[in-house]
Amino acid sequence: MVSGSISSLPPRSVANFLAHCFFKYAKANYFTVEVEWFEAQLSIAYTDASTLGATAASTFCIIYAVLAIGTQYAYLESSAG
Repeated sequence: MVSGSISSLPPRSVANFLAHCFFKYAKANYFTVEVEWFEAQLSIAYTDASTLGATAASTFCIIYAVLAIGTQYAYLESSAG
């Protein structure tokens, strides 16, 4: 389960950008995700996801949700803008 989730994550730089977009533009609508917690979980997911243990599935669901929502706001960070 964890290995499949890890391989489906985008490159770290893309994940950081999408998380930035989420917390800059969408956080007001999704206030249940805290920046510090999310950044820590994202770091663990990229470095040693096996330490997530029993919470791996729910953690990856939250990570993917944040990245998906961040995608919807990514255009606001465009320099062409």
